[in-house]
Amino acid sequence: MKPLSRWVALVLLVVTGLTGCGVPGGGDQAAPAKTGRVRLVATFYPIAYFAREVGSDRVEVVTLVPTGVEPHEWEPSPRQLLSLRETDVFVYNGAGLEPWASRMVEGANNQRLVVIETSDGLELLPADPHVWLDPVLAQGQVARIVEGLIAADPQGEPVYRANGEALTRRLQELDEKYRQALAGSEGAKIFTSHSAFSYLARRYSLRQVPVMGLSPEAEPSPAQMAQLVRLAREEGAKYIFFESLTSPRLAETLAGEVGAETLVLNPIEGLTPDEVSRGEDYFTLMEQNLANLLKAVEQKP
Repeated sequence: MKPLSRWVALVLLVVTGLTGCGVPGGGDQAAPAKTGRVRLVATFYPIAYFAREVGSDRVEVVTLVPTGVEPHEWEPSPRQLLSLRETDVFVYNGAGLEPWASRMVEGANNQRLVVIETSDGLELLPADPHVWLDPVLAQGQVARIVEGLIAADPQGEPVYRANGEALTRRLQELDEKYRQALAGSEGAKIFTSHSAFSYLARRYSLRQVPVMGLSPEAEPSPAQMAQLVRLAREEGAKYIFFESLTSPRLAETLAGEVGAETLVLNPIEGLTPDEVSRGEDYFTLMEQNLANLLKAVEQKP
């Protein structure tokens, strides 16, 4: 038996005797009850949002990463690793963001499980997994969710296709809004807290300058920070972006060094409790991102 298989078997032995069907620590806390609807587990917010929009009332969605939690460093508990045993569809981003996804699928031992890797087949960048920040690539993610739900629930095909088309139109409109607003800003540098905006920058011909690496927990060395200060001064940066789910400390430090202000540029990896209470969603946050980008590149909103 391979080491991974032995590990999964051990988890199965430990967890099988536990009572209850909840998924403690998950975004929606409990696995969906047997309601007759398609049972879908999504890894984190944007993937769950797209799945809910496509599935509507035919699908019950559980989100693994909780509200207010940054997904890069999140790991599922042993019980969550087995949460796919009674699930119909498992949807994840891929592109390296959820390295534990394969363990969940193997541990489920669920022959009927439909697995959707939403970034599969898309034009990916070498390291950045934040595919959903490109509204064009997000359309591809939606298309994969539509096809996966049809595979799991053929009778729902008319619903899934209609909802997928409606969501795609909204993403197309969002893309057009970005294109029109950022026209003339090609090559403008945006100073971000971590390297989460490569897809957004590529789509709209911006240049991302990250304070940190791909992980928001990574920190620059003193020499790297000094280089960032010099570059920001040379570029006359007026705004340094930070993120709602991570500490603004480094962005504030850089802004203080160069006499700039800080603004939120949201990677939409998850919602904060305040964003949930305000009724924010993927589209409203993308609109806020555009407004703040326009300030940084000195275009009028």
